[in-house]
Amino acid sequence: MRIDGFLGYVDLRYPFFGVGSTAGSAGVSVPIVQKGYAFVPELLYQVAKSTFLGARLRAVRVETALDGSPPAIVEPLTGQSILVTSTGVGPVAVYDTRDNEMNAASGVLIDFRQLRRAEPRQRPGLSDVHPGGELLPARRARGVGPARLRLPRFG
Repeated sequence: MRIDGFLGYVDLRYPFFGVGSTAGSAGVSVPIVQKGYAFVPELLYQVAKSTFLGARLRAVRVETALDGSPPAIVEPLTGQSILVTSTGVGPVAVYDTRDNEMNAASGVLIDFRQLRRAEPRQRPGLSDVHPGGELLPARRARGVGPARLRLPRFG
């Protein structure tokens, strides 16, 4: 059995100048705060030598709001925020012949991951973004030179 995943949290504060190439030319910005987390666990079972099958879950939540006292032009929006929650589940298939998972000198890694979105849970009227689909990267690692510098080789 192989357990893998990702857990992250972010708290960003930055000035938003608008959209487009000339958005910042006026020098007017809106202070934005974004807080969010991501939880992406995977559970894989070995079904043959170097072959794993399993499932993954993805849960992402991002809230975007105005930070502090915004300029008068955006005063009507004060106190409002945009909340996006996205979840998905899907199958995972992995073929892994690498000699070392973290610093491979030889071997092949082929991953297949697909996410199907769950029903969005969010405030009414906001759209949910779901980048579901297939991901099939393949990597081959090889050792090079007398110092055995390890470089990944994609393809």
